[in-house]
Amino acid sequence: MSLRRYGFDNQDHSFWQILVVCSGQEFKDHAKEFIAFCEANSPGLRLVFLLTDQSEEARLHLKCFSENLLSTILYVLDLDVSKHKLSKEVVAYLGVEWLIRNTLLSVVLLDLKCRVVRDLTILPIEFQRTHLSFPNIQNLEDVYSPTRPMWFQASVKGAKFARALVSKLPDGCDSWSSEDHRAFLMKQLKLIAPSPNVVDFPRKYWDENAVSPYISSPHAANSHSLSLVNDLDCKPSVIVLMLRQDIETKTPFANSSSKIRVERLSKLHRMGWRYATALLADTSRQEHQNVRVVPLSLWEINDQLIARLAFAKKIFVPHKTRMQLSDPRLWFYMQEFLPLLFTTSKEGWGASALWNGSGAYSNVKVDPRLALFKTQFKKAKITKGPQRKIAEARIPSFEILVPLQMPGDEALELHANCSQEDFVAQVAEFAERRKIPILVRPHPLDRTSFYATLKERWASDYVYFRRSGHIHDLINRAQVVAVINSGVGFEAMLLEKPVMSFGKAVYDEAVTPVLGDREIDTAYDSLLREPRDKYLKRYDKFLSWYLYDIGLKLDEPMVKDRLHATADRLLENKVQSSLLEELSIGKKGLRSSRAVKKGAASSIKQVIGAITGGYDVTQNRVKKVTRKHIAQVVARAINKRLLPVLDENIFLDKRVILVGNASSLLRHKLGLFIDGHEIVIRMNLGCPYLVRSDATAAMFPKEHVYGEFTDQRSSGLEKYTVLSPDAPQSTLEKHTAIQATGGKTDIWSCSTADQSRQHFFANAFPGALPVACHSSLHFLSHKFIMRHEVKRLEGSITGELRRRLKSEPTSGLIWIEYLSKQQFSELSLVGFDFFQSGHTIRAAPGSMDAAGRSRHKPQIERNYVINSILSQDPRIKLVQYENTHLAPKREAGLKAYHTESA
Repeated sequence: MSLRRYGFDNQDHSFWQILVVCSGQEFKDHAKEFIAFCEANSPGLRLVFLLTDQSEEARLHLKCFSENLLSTILYVLDLDVSKHKLSKEVVAYLGVEWLIRNTLLSVVLLDLKCRVVRDLTILPIEFQRTHLSFPNIQNLEDVYSPTRPMWFQASVKGAKFARALVSKLPDGCDSWSSEDHRAFLMKQLKLIAPSPNVVDFPRKYWDENAVSPYISSPHAANSHSLSLVNDLDCKPSVIVLMLRQDIETKTPFANSSSKIRVERLSKLHRMGWRYATALLADTSRQEHQNVRVVPLSLWEINDQLIARLAFAKKIFVPHKTRMQLSDPRLWFYMQEFLPLLFTTSKEGWGASALWNGSGAYSNVKVDPRLALFKTQFKKAKITKGPQRKIAEARIPSFEILVPLQMPGDEALELHANCSQEDFVAQVAEFAERRKIPILVRPHPLDRTSFYATLKERWASDYVYFRRSGHIHDLINRAQVVAVINSGVGFEAMLLEKPVMSFGKAVYDEAVTPVLGDREIDTAYDSLLREPRDKYLKRYDKFLSWYLYDIGLKLDEPMVKDRLHATADRLLENKVQSSLLEELSIGKKGLRSSRAVKKGAASSIKQVIGAITGGYDVTQNRVKKVTRKHIAQVVARAINKRLLPVLDENIFLDKRVILVGNASSLLRHKLGLFIDGHEIVIRMNLGCPYLVRSDATAAMFPKEHVYGEFTDQRSSGLEKYTVLSPDAPQSTLEKHTAIQATGGKTDIWSCSTADQSRQHFFANAFPGALPVACHSSLHFLSHKFIMRHEVKRLEGSITGELRRRLKSEPTSGLIWIEYLSKQQFSELSLVGFDFFQSGHTIRAAPGSMDAAGRSRHKPQIERNYVINSILSQDPRIKLVQYENTHLAPKREAGLKAYHTESA
C-alpha cells in the first residue's frame, strides 16, 4: 500500500485531501472532466484516486493527461483490493482509514461523477471542529444527494469510524439508496465511543437547489465542460502564481498544524490574496484565454520556475518586481495597504510601478464612494495586519507616531531611501533636540529582537516605546505620523492625519517627504503650518485615485481594467459575491455536536473517569518517556564508542562535490560533471540507481534489480525500486537519473533516524564509505555500524548550528559546515536550492511535514550559507543553472556564484 504521484512536480503543501474511489472504466469515462473542473475552479486541491480494479490502462490514461496539470496535486493510492471481492463502499472506507493513518490529513470522500464548480478552500475552515460530516447527519429531511460528500477529520475518531464501517458494511451495500446509506451511518455513529463531533454537510456544497452550489451533480456535456477538458489537453497561455495563505510566506512554520493553517485562512488579508488571484484569472478567461492558477510558497518563485513555464505568454507573479525577475512575460501584483486592495503592473508594485510618481492623481475628481469608505474604515478599524492585544504600561501623551515595519520587509529592501535604524535615529534625535515626545511602535507581527535593540539604544524622556494599543487609536492620538513607506502612512491619510514620509512610498507626492538628515525640522514645521482643508483635499484626491483608478478593490462590484491600455474600461468583479459570502462564515467554523448525547449521570461518570484515567495515563507516559530517554542516552554512548571519526586527511587537496536532493537537479544533465570530482558525497536517499519512472521491479530482469524499498518516513509510504549498479548502462539511463546526478559515490551520508534505510541502502552505494553526520547516533543500528564500518563526523557541529540558527539543521547544512573547515582544493555544492523545489525521489511530504512539524528553516540556512560560508571562502561554489540543457563542464554553461544577495 503506497501513494504514487502524477503531474507537475511542485511541492505538496496540502493539509487535507479528496479521495475518489472508482473502477478503471469509470476513471476513463469521467476522471478527465472531474480533474479539469478541479484544476480550473479550485486550485491546489490534493486528489487521491483509488482504483478498485488496479487498472493499468487507467493509470496510463492518467499519466497522459496529468502532464498538463499545474495546480492539482494528483496521487493514485495503491491499495491492493482486486484479489478480494469487496464492495466499492468498503474499499472507500479502507482508503479513508489508510489515508488518515499514514498521511495524517483529513479526507473528503467525493463521487467521481460530481463536478467541483467553486473554490473549496473554505471547506476545512467550516469543518475545523468536526470529526465527521455527511448530508443530513443531524437534519433528517429527505433530500437526495447524488454526490454524497463525506468529511473525515484526521483524528483518532475519524479513523475509528472509517474502520468500523469497513467491518460492519454488509454485502450488496453498493446498491443501497442514499437514504439506506445514511441510516446505516447513523446506526454506526451510535456505536462509536467516545462519541465524535458531527455536523450536517452544508447543503450549499452539494444541493442542486442551493444558490450557486460548490459541487454539482453530473450533467450532459455542455460548452463550458468541453472547454475545460480541452484546456487540459494543452499548456495554458496565462498563468497566475498564487501565494498559498495557509503556510508561512517566506519560510516554513515550525508548527504547520491544521489548526494553525485554518486560522491563517480565516484572516481577512489572507482571503484577499485568494480573491485577487481569482479576479486576475477570471479577467483573462473573459478574453477566452487558457488560464491556470498555480498555488505555491514565495520561496518557490524564482528564475528556474519561470523558465519551466516557458510555454506561457503571460505570468502574473505576486510580491516580486522587475528588479528581481526580468522575464518580459511577467506582470506583477501585490496587496497594498489594505486587506482587499491590490495593484498590478508590468514593472512591479509600490514605488516600482509605472504609475508611481506620475502626478496623475492631481487631475482626478474625488470619487463619491470615498467618503463612505472612510467612514467604514474608521468604524471597523480596518488594518492590513492583525493587531495584537498586549497588556502594557499606559500610553503616554505624544505628538509624533513612529510605526516600525517588519525587519526585512520587501518595501524596505526594494524601495526605501533609508534603513529603519537610520529612520529611528533621525526621529529620535529630532525629538530630543526639539523636546517633542514621540512614540515608537513595532510591527505587530515582529518577533525578532530588533525592537528591543532600538528601545535599549534610543528610549528617553522624549522617545517612548510601546507595543500596546490599536494602530487606529494611536494614529488618532498623534498630531503627525512619521513613516518610511509603511502602510500606516496610507491608514493615517484615511484617518485624516498629516504624514511625513522618509520614502520612497507611493503616497510621497501627496504627503510631506523628508529629503535629508536635517529636513525633518522643515517637514514637521510645514505640516503644522499647512491648513487642514488643504492637505485633506490633496489626500482625498490621491486616495480616490489609488483606490478606484489604480487599485483592484475586491469588495467593489466593478473595477478598472488595469491589464490593458484602455484603463478607463470597467470590468465586472465576479469574485465579489463569493468574497462577501466567505466573510459571513465564522472563523471558528460550523458548530458541531456529539453524535450521541448522554444523560447528566453519564456525563458526571465520564468526567470522573477522565480525571482518574488521565492521571494514570500521564503517569504511564512519564515512565515510558523516561525509559526511552535512558535507552537513547545509553545507545548514543555505545554508538559513539563504536563509531570511529572520519579521517579529515581524505579531503586534503581534493576536488570535492556535495550532491543534495533538490528535484531541480533532475532538470539538468550534470552527471559527467559530478562524477569528474575526486570525492563525491551523496545524501541519504540520493542513491543514483533509484528508478524515477512508473517502472516496477517486476518489469526488469531479476539480476538488474537491487531491491524494492518502502519509505516509512514518507506520508505516502512510497515504494522505490532500486536497480543494480551492474545493470546495463542503457537501462540505467532510461529509468534512473544518472545522467543528471552521476553514478559515482565515495561517501554516503547515511540516515541516522531510520534503520530500515540504513540496512537497505548500505550496499546500494558500491564502494562508498557510510558516514553518520548527525549527532543523533542513538538511532543507528549496531549491526549496520559493525558490518559496514560506519564513520562519524568530528565535533559537535549539529549542536553549534542549532544554537547559532535557532533551528534544526539539515544534513546538507551539517556537511557544508563540516567541509568548510577542511583542506580541500575545491568544493562544489550541487542539488541545493533550499526547498525551492521538491525532492529528487520522494513525491509525498515527509511524515514530520505531514504532521505539521517542520524542523528546518530553509531561508535561514540559505542566508547562512551565502553570507557566512560562500562569501568567506572562495574555494566553495554553489552551482546554479542558467538553462535546461547544461553541458557537464563549468565553462560550458555552469554558473557558480561565490556570493549572492540574501
